[in-house]
Amino acid sequence: MLIAAATATAGHGISPWVLVLAGLAVLVLWLGSLFLKPYTSCRWCRGTGRRGSSARYGRCWRCKGDPERLRPGARIVHRAGAGRKGKS
Repeated sequence: MLIAAATATAGHGISPWVLVLAGLAVLVLWLGSLFLKPYTSCRWCRGTGRRGSSARYGRCWRCKGDPERLRPGARIVHRAGAGRKGKS
């Protein structure tokens, strides 16, 4: 509330630049979270690797028994980071 009041122009509401900067901040935080935590658990089996509550049901069809799944965009972020490390 204080930030919005400080950045508002006289009677015109919030400046569009504030919205652009807020959007960029959210994007940077999301990309950073992809870099730091690229894997998530499978949403179908909730990270168990199994379909159902018992081992007799077999492996999850979605993750094929490997409950760690790459988050969308994580591969691109890590390729960009690896490319940057190689260039000094």
